Amino acid sequence: MKNNSESLREEIVRLQGEVTRLLAENERLARGMAASQDHPDLQQSEERFRTMFESHSAPMLLIDIKTGEIRHANAAAAHFYGYSVEQLQEKKIQQINQLSELEVAQERVLAAEQKRNHFIFRHKLANGDVRVVEVHSSPISVNDDVLLFSIIHDITDRKKAEQALAESELRYRTIIDRSPLSIFVVRDGKYKYANAAAARQLGYDDPEDLQGVPFAQTIDPKDRDVISSRFRRSIDGRANPPMILTTIRTDGTRSVTESVSVPIKLEDGPAVLVMGQDMTERLRDEAQLRLLGMVLNQIADRVTITDLEGRISYVNDAECEALKRTREDLIGDTVHSYGQDESVGATQQEIIDKTRSEGSWRGEVVNFASDGSRVILDCRTQLVLDKNDQAIAMCGISTDITERKRIESALRDSEKRYRGYVDNAPDGIIVIDSEARCIDANPAAERLSGYRRDELIGVDIRTLFSDDTREETVQRLSSALADERFDGEIHIRHKEGHELWWDLSAVKLYDGRYLCFCKDITETRRLRQMETRAQRLETAGRIAGQVAHDFNNMLGPLMAYPELLREHLAHDSEALTFLESIENAAQRMGEVNQQLLTLGRRAHYSHTPLNLNTIVRNVLKDMEAVPNTLVIETDLDPNLMNVKGGGAQLHRAFANIIQNARDTLQDIGTISITTRNYYVDDVSIAYGRVPKGEYVKVIIADNGSGIPDHLLQSIFDPFVTTKSADKKRGSGLGLSVVDAVIKDHKGFLDLSTRIGEGTTFYIYLPVTRAEADSETRSAPSRGDESILVIDDDPIQRQVTEHLLGRLGYSVVSAQSGEQAVELIKQQSFDLLVLDMVMPDGIDGAETYRLVSEINPDQRAIIVSGYSETERIHEAQKMGAGRYLRKPFSQRDIAFAVRNELDQSK
Repeated sequence: MKNNSESLREEIVRLQGEVTRLLAENERLARGMAASQDHPDLQQSEERFRTMFESHSAPMLLIDIKTGEIRHANAAAAHFYGYSVEQLQEKKIQQINQLSELEVAQERVLAAEQKRNHFIFRHKLANGDVRVVEVHSSPISVNDDVLLFSIIHDITDRKKAEQALAESELRYRTIIDRSPLSIFVVRDGKYKYANAAAARQLGYDDPEDLQGVPFAQTIDPKDRDVISSRFRRSIDGRANPPMILTTIRTDGTRSVTESVSVPIKLEDGPAVLVMGQDMTERLRDEAQLRLLGMVLNQIADRVTITDLEGRISYVNDAECEALKRTREDLIGDTVHSYGQDESVGATQQEIIDKTRSEGSWRGEVVNFASDGSRVILDCRTQLVLDKNDQAIAMCGISTDITERKRIESALRDSEKRYRGYVDNAPDGIIVIDSEARCIDANPAAERLSGYRRDELIGVDIRTLFSDDTREETVQRLSSALADERFDGEIHIRHKEGHELWWDLSAVKLYDGRYLCFCKDITETRRLRQMETRAQRLETAGRIAGQVAHDFNNMLGPLMAYPELLREHLAHDSEALTFLESIENAAQRMGEVNQQLLTLGRRAHYSHTPLNLNTIVRNVLKDMEAVPNTLVIETDLDPNLMNVKGGGAQLHRAFANIIQNARDTLQDIGTISITTRNYYVDDVSIAYGRVPKGEYVKVIIADNGSGIPDHLLQSIFDPFVTTKSADKKRGSGLGLSVVDAVIKDHKGFLDLSTRIGEGTTFYIYLPVTRAEADSETRSAPSRGDESILVIDDDPIQRQVTEHLLGRLGYSVVSAQSGEQAVELIKQQSFDLLVLDMVMPDGIDGAETYRLVSEINPDQRAIIVSGYSETERIHEAQKMGAGRYLRKPFSQRDIAFAVRNELDQSK
């Protein structure tokens, strides 16, 4: 019977033939009746083609061979790709095919030349899914226009099934090929397959050399009839006990093999699967045989061999000792003399009958020693066959389980006492068997998993593992349980759908079961991860801040000199364009540097009352033009309370989040922005806890693709970006800066996301009762006072000296706080321009303290690339004036200097 794929291929070939015939007929009619375009035969032929094309259930496309434009598509194609027919006819096949444009063009050329007409492609649907398709294509002529006629068949599921089958076959073949046992298949008396162990045993270097070799050729002639009989029994479905046979190697030597055979069915008929183990050395070595006899006499288990009627022919020493009888006394007697207790175990006659009829038996039996003492045994019996498959004896091996039974009874009694302890334990307790199936569970385990005890019993606990970590956890658990103990953290999916982390400890019990103790550590783990993340961010921030400080000094000339150079150039100078580029680049570099400083908690913030509605409106106003495909909705509370902070920093934070949403949506979708006054009553969020108080809550949501789980843990880390190389790349600081800005404002940041549904950011900023105001600057004037510039960076000293010198001031500089103190001892200055951070000596605060001891009325302004640290506040408390952030322009420092000089002490 043909499978679906073969039937479909035949239908596609038939359909292509019909299309070709119809098109040829159209062409013939069109040439023969050029003067009669409305001839009924031509119209009828065209109508048949159109009806077949448009109504057929298979997706069909007509494609321009040269350009790849989709000229026509039927309804089945529109349904399959998720577009309307009109939308498909506006696309090129390159927009659907996942090959590159060059590769698609090459494939079209091959199809056009009829070198190939069958392809396997990956096509992208309207919803973003990528499907594996089988495409049959051929060129056709339509009104003197050559098009590529393609019929598409979705084979995604078939490809997945083929891959799964191949992987399964590879696993089983690997197991068999690496098995130390000889494994081979015999079909029609010849070797069909053999593994490496079988080839080695028979003297072949390559298992493939055995294929086709007559099986009888490798078997001792005396065993061939018996083997043939066994193979017939196997093919007939009858059981075959293990047997000993002699095999012949390629060099003529013989080996003895213990083997079992089972029937199997191959595609070309029934066969026999044989598994064997080489016993040559063991049987050949007489010392080993004697050792076997010694082992039988020294093992703790009791061994008895009888004839088919139960008459004893052999007993080992353990049997004699247990029954307190001699070997001579027992041999020749029957097993009935062992005694029995029907209320506890089987009778001796039941054991004999079951062994003879079924070939083996296992169960409990009671024996009585000569002194009347009672012993409970776990007994296993086996029918012994000769090489002709004739039963010749029975063998029984028994283990004394009297003590175990006593312990089990005691355990059952004690279980009633300890059950109460287990049921009231605060931690979950689960008992599993060696296959990881749940045997028992206490109420705490029910609470931890969400399942009732009766729902857990019999369930493989590995099914409770979270999908994203199941494979790894199963491997860890299996490996650990093999070592009889497991201690570790596992990811669990609660019955209600949410995920938890358990601290699981499992220990192997005496009976092969495992006792598992479970504790919910979800919150502990979350706090631990937050601590680790905070340490990581602190380290990154510290490095970023140090880099940014040095970078600020280097930015000084780039920010200040273009304005000075412009004064020396004619208004139509070509160099003005270059200066503008330098200024723009410096401005952008300064923005990135401010992000680094923000990340390192060293950015300058002027904390003033602000209204976040104004910030949001300004961010939207500064955005690039929004296309019609992107909708931005705002719901801003008109009575929104103020917050206290830096407007530029909050502007940057909101802009980063909104821009990320645009990038995710690719300007197709909806972004909503909401502001509300919000009272929090100690709420726990994903990234911390919002304490009780009044907040302004800003919600920025998009309906994009969502954030994958593997990115959520690092989304706020520095230098993490998800933008691909062909998109507009950022610095990788975006969300890390957002996180830093919100924290610097004593606020909190949270988010929720679902794959395929979108992402929502929640920002909580504490409110202030202060009113927002604005500061206006008047144009700064020049001056002629004396100024001492104190800065450890030579470039920054040079920039500051030059800017102040052009404003008319008399400027002297010092490269350290110590040098400045010595200069002030010799002469006085109207103003100090004091760098706060000078790593190689005393800092700005200490410098000002020493200067104030010399001149208590000394005026000073503070410059730094860092935030307003405690040291800056200390200097200001001692009398230093305003704070100016690096890098600064000529206007910035002119205003700060003039403002400080004009103030009275």
